[in-house]
Amino acid sequence: MGGGLFALATAAPLLLVDGLFLLTVLLYLMAPLLPQNRLVLVQALAKAGYGLAMVVGGVLVALAGLATLLALLTLLFAFPFGTLYYFIEYNCASAALAAPPRSPMP
Repeated sequence: MGGGLFALATAAPLLLVDGLFLLTVLLYLMAPLLPQNRLVLVQALAKAGYGLAMVVGGVLVALAGLATLLALLTLLFAFPFGTLYYFIEYNCASAALAAPPRSPMP
């Protein structure tokens, strides 16, 4: 469930950006077919769509960078302390307790 939601949350904005970019390309390709008074409107819409696609893409890149930073911080702080603590507690401590006592004399 979580993986599907993550995929949907990741794919939906990317599809929006792709759609806006394709709309921009389509508007630029349609421009020669339109009369002159509509050409200005189409060019303005194309520029607005391209600008919106760039803004949404920039926000997505920033969010991806933030997610990467949070993942690295999680690895730096949660992983070593948790894993190392349990490794020492369950392996080293139990091995030390299971070892026979040493004699003080050589």
